[in-house]
Amino acid sequence: MTSSGAQVELVSISKSFKSSGTAVASVDLNIGAGEFVTLLGPSGSGKTTTLNMIAGFIDPDEGSVRLDGVDVVSTPVHKRDIGMVFQQFSLFPHMTVGENIAFPLKERGMKRAQVAEAVESVLEKVNLAGYANRKPQELSGGQQQRAAIARAIVFGPRLLLMDEPLSALDKKLREHLQLEIKRIQRDLGVTCVFVTHDQEEALLLSDRIVVFNEGEVVQVGTPAEVYAHPSERFVAEFLGDSNLFDGTLGTDDDGARTLGCDEGVFPVATGHADGAACLLLRPEVIELSPSRTAGVRPQIRCVVEDSDYFGPVTKYWVRSETGRMLHVRQTQDPESFLPVGAEVFLSWDPARGHILAGQ
Repeated sequence: MTSSGAQVELVSISKSFKSSGTAVASVDLNIGAGEFVTLLGPSGSGKTTTLNMIAGFIDPDEGSVRLDGVDVVSTPVHKRDIGMVFQQFSLFPHMTVGENIAFPLKERGMKRAQVAEAVESVLEKVNLAGYANRKPQELSGGQQQRAAIARAIVFGPRLLLMDEPLSALDKKLREHLQLEIKRIQRDLGVTCVFVTHDQEEALLLSDRIVVFNEGEVVQVGTPAEVYAHPSERFVAEFLGDSNLFDGTLGTDDDGARTLGCDEGVFPVATGHADGAACLLLRPEVIELSPSRTAGVRPQIRCVVEDSDYFGPVTKYWVRSETGRMLHVRQTQDPESFLPVGAEVFLSWDPARGHILAGQ
């Protein structure tokens, strides 16, 4: 079983449905050979429709889908050399695991001895060696999904498409299979397009994340880029927890850039022009102190409203004097735990804040 990744290019693809209107609006996207790209967004944002147009289950109304430079819009699904993994395992219940995995090979006319060798090899790759003679219903959910992955990759596809493949599993199984999927994808070198609404899953797995909203691509970038430097308010709020301060960018008497908002005037690091803007502070960039600290860092006086303890990390909800509720994540020992009602001061490094201009 060998595989080499396909280059995928979406050129202004659009799709509308009579019942729901525009699902995807003129999406352009380039995916490199061997890249793991996640389509991320809320329900109804267009990510699954886009995946289905790549697979060939849905034809775009406009635009083209190109694999290694060849437009495949008119190419049937079974001739696109694509492996597909669905949310539901979609295994044939009357077949054994081995027979399920062998099915696409037999459809391609492979000889029996080659089929047996390929099935054995892929079972080892997905950690199911020895399970060939079991029926799907005799497997756990995680094992069934690994069998579905094995069936999708056994013929060495150039492109692997995965539509919410882990959402039916419990948290522990999901986390384990996330690592398995990434390992398998890297071992094969296959290009993978993965659909999810789970932000943490996207951050963990992806080389790049494509964020969808209302049928449009609103940002494409590495996990670090999309998380730390979102392009717009929607991305900042959808991907992880966010503290957003609406205000006005300006310049003080010393020439330093500032953002004025309800909580005060704070130094910022930005090249954006003066005007309306929003400061994004992720919960982990904020530091909490029971007293005001010396120095030039911005500070906000707050009161602890609630907290959740997660072992080495505690998540606090604190309320500022203006009534704004803020989220803060702190790595601290139990002795420094801050009780509800405690007065605290928030501070942060201005360089770790992100400015969304004009929002």
